[in-house]
Amino acid sequence: MIILTPKKLKSNRQLIYIKNTLIILLSLIIFHHISFVECGRTDKQELYRKYPSLKNSQQSQCHLKLSEYLINFRSFPYDQMFMYSGQNVNQLGDYHECQYNIENKTDFTLLSFNVSHLPLTIYLGACMPKECTQDEYDIFKRGFNNLFTRTYLKIQETTLVESDVIKNWTRVEMNIAKTKEEIEDWKEETLIGFYSCIIFLILFLLLFSIIPCLIHSFSKIQESIHHSKSIKIGETQNYNKESNGEMNLKSIYNQNNKLEDEAFYIQSFHSEVKYQECGNVDANVDRMAKVSTMIEPGSIFIKKNKEQIQVKKINNYQEAINLKSINIANYEQVYQTPQKYQQTENEYGFDQTLGPKTKSTKDTIEISGNIIIDKISTFEMIKEGIQQFSWISAFEDLKRTRRREWDHEELDMLEYFKFLSYTHIQMVASSFYMFCGPSINLWRIMSYLSNFFFTVIINGSNPMEIFLFFSAFLGTYRLLQVQEARGGYFTFKDSMKLIGRKLVRLIPMYYLTLFFGWAMTSRFFEGPLWAHQKRLYFACDRYWWTQLLFIGNYYPFYGEATMGCMYWSWFIQGDVQMFVLIPVYLAIYRKSKKVSIIFMSLLMMMSVGICMQQTYEYNLKAGSFALENFHLFSTLFNKPYVKFPFHCSGVMFGIFYIEVLKYRRASDEVKKNHYRKINFMVKSQLFGKCLFGFGLMLAVFISFNGYEAIKNSYTWSRDENAIYMAFNRPAFIFGNIMIYLALILGHFEKQRQLLNNDLVRALGKITYAGALLCPLVVNLSLLCQDDAIQLRFFGVIYIGMGNQAALTIVCFIVYILFEYPFKYLSSITINRYLSHDELLKSYYDQLNQKTLSTINLRQQEEHRMSSENIIKNFE
Repeated sequence: MIILTPKKLKSNRQLIYIKNTLIILLSLIIFHHISFVECGRTDKQELYRKYPSLKNSQQSQCHLKLSEYLINFRSFPYDQMFMYSGQNVNQLGDYHECQYNIENKTDFTLLSFNVSHLPLTIYLGACMPKECTQDEYDIFKRGFNNLFTRTYLKIQETTLVESDVIKNWTRVEMNIAKTKEEIEDWKEETLIGFYSCIIFLILFLLLFSIIPCLIHSFSKIQESIHHSKSIKIGETQNYNKESNGEMNLKSIYNQNNKLEDEAFYIQSFHSEVKYQECGNVDANVDRMAKVSTMIEPGSIFIKKNKEQIQVKKINNYQEAINLKSINIANYEQVYQTPQKYQQTENEYGFDQTLGPKTKSTKDTIEISGNIIIDKISTFEMIKEGIQQFSWISAFEDLKRTRRREWDHEELDMLEYFKFLSYTHIQMVASSFYMFCGPSINLWRIMSYLSNFFFTVIINGSNPMEIFLFFSAFLGTYRLLQVQEARGGYFTFKDSMKLIGRKLVRLIPMYYLTLFFGWAMTSRFFEGPLWAHQKRLYFACDRYWWTQLLFIGNYYPFYGEATMGCMYWSWFIQGDVQMFVLIPVYLAIYRKSKKVSIIFMSLLMMMSVGICMQQTYEYNLKAGSFALENFHLFSTLFNKPYVKFPFHCSGVMFGIFYIEVLKYRRASDEVKKNHYRKINFMVKSQLFGKCLFGFGLMLAVFISFNGYEAIKNSYTWSRDENAIYMAFNRPAFIFGNIMIYLALILGHFEKQRQLLNNDLVRALGKITYAGALLCPLVVNLSLLCQDDAIQLRFFGVIYIGMGNQAALTIVCFIVYILFEYPFKYLSSITINRYLSHDELLKSYYDQLNQKTLSTINLRQQEEHRMSSENIIKNFE
């Protein structure tokens, strides 16, 4: 009796598997040879005698045509059909020649083969008879798949079939689709939505883009003509310029008149305040002189009452508070400078303009007895508001900062981190969809997996969690500001305002991508693979409402990483679902700081535990292309309960940042006694360098972590995979947090200032649109191909760079035409009721006034003590 050990049994089964495989291959070669010889005969009568079914009239037209195709492929039109079909794996043939140029007798048909649970597909284009319908193809497909499955199960009984790409529980499936018919059905399904989107698009662009641009251009032309006429008044021009960004006045005087007859014309960015002459005016001579102002750092204030007053220019924010000659509370601001009020949605409603709260009457304010100010008319106010929707205003908004006037400029660095993360994500999307597309040399994918730098691409999805961190950080920061302004508390209404502003900012582009992508992408292109674009909006007719309610990552619970109803928007849905928890954390924090920190720490530990439990349950692997990772997307990627390490760390960082701001306002004595830890972190250059260096090394290490497991998914043990799934992404985020923390604490100030520029701000603002549009643009560039792609190292790099450039351009266009108009429209409508800016501005004005008063008293006390010391020394 021979006893077989497991090792010998496995070896014997492998030998049987190799033997059976060779027999099957030999049989296929013999069958192919016999078929080719039989079908190549010139005399077909013998074939008809052998196979009567070839001319059986009871057979369907599709069956008869396919029979003719098989035995007459050397004759027209079958020779053309054979030529325009794919001749090898992942060859698509010629779609347009087959579909339109063979006397309307053929349809292009796409055959696709894939192993279940694996996001890789093999394609083959076939030029088939037009008589064959999709229903007949479906019947053949089901029969073939059932036959193959039964055969596969029989082979499993005697042969070891398991490998890295095939398991006992996997299935190989074939699909046959008439591409043209599939695209036409797709168009028919979205016909109503298409026309609705077209009507909306025309009206929106007309009202909020074309008309504002025309009005803006017409106003500029009128202004230019008016300015050229005013230049002719007088022969002498005097320029009074003040340095360092002070008010620059260009005055034009008449040679025979005195200065008291002068009048001023002050033009701000988008509105006018006209100063006309009053008093002794020669009626025969136009005495009006004009002064063009370029007010860079300061603002103009006028009194709210209509008595004789002065016009006072404030050079900077601190001077306005410290000025003793006026009381800011009695002054009404009529102009805002972009440097200090770039993103302020002020009490007038329009950014940097005279807004709707300005009185539209013709009342005037007398100044010094000889100058009056005409209030802006209602028509001019409406015209100025419409011009704010123009492309010029959109370009200006791209360069503006998002922060408010009371925020520190270090918050602008967030734009750089967001754009860097967006670039990583776009790189991952390009690679992922490229693998799912057709490639001539499909085997090269395995060689790419063994490339060390491919690990960076697989780990490139880690930066997606940075958006969750920044969202939680900014939400916490804003709500704590409100709490501080209200004296240590915030209301339920404040929480709803915070959440409302979040939704108002996200919803327009989110809904636009959902409905426009669903209804219009079917008409973007037509080609052999274009019908696969429908996978991006698969089953949206059933699940569109889940996207509207931001619950698409929960229902349906199990989703695929390659198809679904806008399935890639899970990070926005998770962000919204977790953002509503911020008031809960801060309410607990207001009661007890320790309890809130412990509570958030437990949530983070719970997420880590869930990641490890799911890894063990589904046997998930660190290698992305392992068959077991079919559940990876629906369990560890798109569910919010595994995102607490990124979300709660953002909340904690927001709490810490508020403490840093309080530290900066404190006196030196208070800094040393009350803020010892923060004082050490700020003062210690070594700590800052170590923090930055360690964070950078951690982020780089995580980017290359898991190379062995990605190269071979079955190298690591279950424990190693569980640790990787639980800690890899949080470690990457913590590395980035340390880098940002070092910059927040004041270290590397020069490097931080380099990141605060218009280009970085503009790139940061397009990241939201880029994250939503990325799959659409990448699939458009890949699925519009008539031929399969040749996978080469530099070719893949060129495609990725092309996708990056194309997506950036598309995002700029979308921001100018859609995102900015929605943003500005909401700022003058619903955001007027959701904003906390008035409360915060009033609070920080008072806070800065107290701070400056304290500084002045301290300086006076130091000066007094210094004087006393001098007198004592003199005595």
